[in-house]
Amino acid sequence: MCMKHVNTKMILGILIVGAFLLSSLVTPVAALQSVIIEQEMNRAYAPGTNNHTYIYSSVEDVFLQTSFSRLHVNEDIDLTRYRYDNDGWASPDSSYTEPSNPPFAWQDFNSFDNGDFGNPGLLPIFYDFIGTDGSGAVINTTLERRVFSLALGQETAVVMDTRYTYFGTLGISGQEFVHMTVASLQDDVTWEVGVYDPQGRLMFYMGSSDGDIIVLPFRPSIAGTYYIILEATPSTTTFAQFNFYPQAVGAQLLSPGEVFTGNLPTGELKVSDETGSLVHDELAPTCRTYKIDPGTGVSSLYYSFNYPEGFIGIPQDPAIMFSSDAFLHDYMGGMRFFAGIGVPTNDVFSWCGGILYITVMGGDNIDYTLYHDSDVAEPLPLNHEFMLDNYYFNPVKEVYSLSLDYPSMIKVNSTAAPADYSIAIYGVDEDGYFVEATPADAAYIYSATWEYLPAGEYVVLVTVADTTTEMIEFTIGSIVPGFEAGIVYQGGVMVPTTPAHDYNLTLTLNNVYNVSSSVQIGIYDQFLGWRWGDVLNMGTWWDGVLAIPHSTHVSEVTYTLDERMWSDEYAMITLVVYPYNNTLGIGDTYPDYAMNFTIDWVDVTYDDFDNTATLDVSTSSNAHNFTLVYPLVDTADEYYSLQLNTTPGTWYNVSIKSADAVSFGWYEIYTPYDQRTHYVGDADLDDTEIGVVSYWSFQFGAISDLVYLDMRVNRADSAEGFLWIEVIPLPTHALELLPAPAAGGDLLALLGSIALPVGIGAVVIVVVAVVYLKKFKK
Repeated sequence: MCMKHVNTKMILGILIVGAFLLSSLVTPVAALQSVIIEQEMNRAYAPGTNNHTYIYSSVEDVFLQTSFSRLHVNEDIDLTRYRYDNDGWASPDSSYTEPSNPPFAWQDFNSFDNGDFGNPGLLPIFYDFIGTDGSGAVINTTLERRVFSLALGQETAVVMDTRYTYFGTLGISGQEFVHMTVASLQDDVTWEVGVYDPQGRLMFYMGSSDGDIIVLPFRPSIAGTYYIILEATPSTTTFAQFNFYPQAVGAQLLSPGEVFTGNLPTGELKVSDETGSLVHDELAPTCRTYKIDPGTGVSSLYYSFNYPEGFIGIPQDPAIMFSSDAFLHDYMGGMRFFAGIGVPTNDVFSWCGGILYITVMGGDNIDYTLYHDSDVAEPLPLNHEFMLDNYYFNPVKEVYSLSLDYPSMIKVNSTAAPADYSIAIYGVDEDGYFVEATPADAAYIYSATWEYLPAGEYVVLVTVADTTTEMIEFTIGSIVPGFEAGIVYQGGVMVPTTPAHDYNLTLTLNNVYNVSSSVQIGIYDQFLGWRWGDVLNMGTWWDGVLAIPHSTHVSEVTYTLDERMWSDEYAMITLVVYPYNNTLGIGDTYPDYAMNFTIDWVDVTYDDFDNTATLDVSTSSNAHNFTLVYPLVDTADEYYSLQLNTTPGTWYNVSIKSADAVSFGWYEIYTPYDQRTHYVGDADLDDTEIGVVSYWSFQFGAISDLVYLDMRVNRADSAEGFLWIEVIPLPTHALELLPAPAAGGDLLALLGSIALPVGIGAVVIVVVAVVYLKKFKK
């Protein structure tokens, strides 16, 4: 079998599909011209010499890859997907019978959690195809994408085949804010629209149904091409119609002390001029955006809504939404921060750390009032109690500011009953991500749970119950760089880490007074992913001249962590202490007493191996031989590690020959991936294992340029042996993707000199341009 290259040029076919009546959003007396680009690419992937066809699908540009894809099965084939996940892979098997053209998801990725303060990620897939009879099989696939272009200030109709996801492009070059109106032109359909920036970060999304009209308000992040993803599911057909209208808007600045009153006039219920009856007219909701600038302080935005009395309903529900330049942790680099309140009445939203955008949306003659109150917060009192009271018969909100130079742990204790205070802390960290925490106060500081806050600027909002007069205390402990820490109640240090490395921790208590403490140790990666922890009692005695060992408590402890799942910058060692005078008993506590610790953080990655080596298999096969010495130096179990320099997206075969080896207790791989460590254990590697102890093999796919292959060998101890390991890169195809969609004029240029009618009334001319990018054929 061979592949014949049929056509290397772009073949462009243009077809005028038809004219469709639009809603009242379409400007009369002018035809609306719309271009839908259908991109299609056919690709065939040949098998290797072992009759397997390996294909690697990365997570790059995952949100723009395809509207639809399918296999073209010309012979019976079997498939194993190696879908990588948090601790290995899932390996489901399936088969396909020829002749068929089934839909096929090349982007069926697994995800992993990168901690509360890291963006969750996606993991790639390796595909292993083979003919059902063991012969080689050419894997033929077609990728399709439907694309339309939008322009600011211009209406665009989209007539879609709902079996496909549609991708819109919108060029933005410095506009402050955008309102994008999306109108469905039919009932019996549910639909969703999302807007992504040029880096793949989600700006805003919304879902609706039937013939509704919605507005997506969003703050652009950077200049470039923005992508709109449209999906629709009609009840009975595969056809849907939409109208898009993106508008650039400048947010109106509300000065400090300014009171602004507005009205949402749009009304979908009205009396017909012809019949006098009550009718419904689908309209876009009124949408307005304002902004306040807190500067270096904290501002509050008070809002209130006044609804008409005695009316029959609200077809256009009002909402108020808040957004800024901050992001939330999410896939593909995050999503734009926004918070919304539907059908609001009156409340206050406080903010610091940059400009706050306020969008008011709705209709039905609803009035609203906005008031900007600036410099509303004093710095939060820290590490000492203060009175926080309320003599009124309704709850009140007290606002404070909190600036943190280092990641920190915070606890709150008070003399109040638990229901008297509710606490919200939120703001923007030093990396531009929105952070929020809701610590609960407790009667004693040692019984309060701690919350984590990255370095950044925060608002602390305390809602005080009515008729409350109590004391409250906010205790902050910083997590600082270095290897020494003075801990009053809580705090910690940051220590350097490298993915897939192994570390030992030694904790030394330096206090020489008669002090003991329960010490809670927690170790987290840089994204607050839990790695390890312990609780122990530490203490010292003072005999009048020098510090002496405590009879039962330790002053120094060393831990072999046996933990290699680190991130690529640092780990946080957190410490919580409750010191007391150990000559008088545990009840004699030392409030606000500093416990002084020294941290030794030692890289011991190779200390426990009997031998290690490095092997470059990035471009070609290579082998290494370990000598198994006789007689044994220690136990019958020996440990070996082979560091492999690999090429991401390559499937590898590992062949092992051995002598004087009874069994292999385990074998596993560690690899850096997306700022953390990825691990594949023998339970997954066993999926590909064949052979016996003296000569066996397994396979894996490299997802980075470095892989640690570790194994435990159980020795017979009868003679000198060997452990010979050969690693062979197998030919692996990278799934070829469609190029990034063109934007704006690039799409319209495809029309060339084709004359489209204008001035024919409220109609839309939809032009479909079919673009065959590449085609290969068996």
